[in-house]
Amino acid sequence: MVRRLIPVEQAIILYKKDFTVWEVGAKLGFTGAGIWRALKRNNISMRPPNPKGRPYAKKKKGEEYLGADGRWWVRDYKFKGEYKKRGRKKAERRAVVVMERKLGRLIPKGFHVHHRDRDITNDNINNLELISVSQHITNTHLGKKNLAKGHLGEQHPKAKLTTKLVKKIKKMYNSGKYSQQKLATKFNVHQTTISCVVTGRSWK
Repeated sequence: MVRRLIPVEQAIILYKKDFTVWEVGAKLGFTGAGIWRALKRNNISMRPPNPKGRPYAKKKKGEEYLGADGRWWVRDYKFKGEYKKRGRKKAERRAVVVMERKLGRLIPKGFHVHHRDRDITNDNINNLELISVSQHITNTHLGKKNLAKGHLGEQHPKAKLTTKLVKKIKKMYNSGKYSQQKLATKFNVHQTTISCVVTGRSWK
């Protein structure tokens, strides 16, 4: 088996253009970890890491931040003054925090917090309900199935992009001059949305 060598010069150029190591890896056909090691070996000054690789977190403890998964999280969450898992610090989804404060107890095993309107950023208690894991999976599956019947692209009720904008985004990204984060900022959408567009997971 022939071992492929990382084109370090190309990797450095892309990294200095503000692409993340994972985006550089995707463009060159290597893992983000491999790119990171190659840059470190060549004494490249690495940018400080952000939660989940994206600059959505606030620095102050206890504050909320938007994760790369599109959900809101609460940093260093404590329930009744104690960390939930063996005394370890851990971020928790804001929806879970809201529900546990409403219940006055931890969410029992085998249950999930469900967003009634399917908007995972809407953590208002009136939009949340506690349901079993199996019911949650069923609801999510049915929701995706219903969307597939004719509510894709611009027809989706929550669509923030148009077909014309999507074509423009793909063209700009393929030019190599724009990172996913820069495009997200430019078009006022989440980085995850841009990722889905350029990888073909949505807006095919």
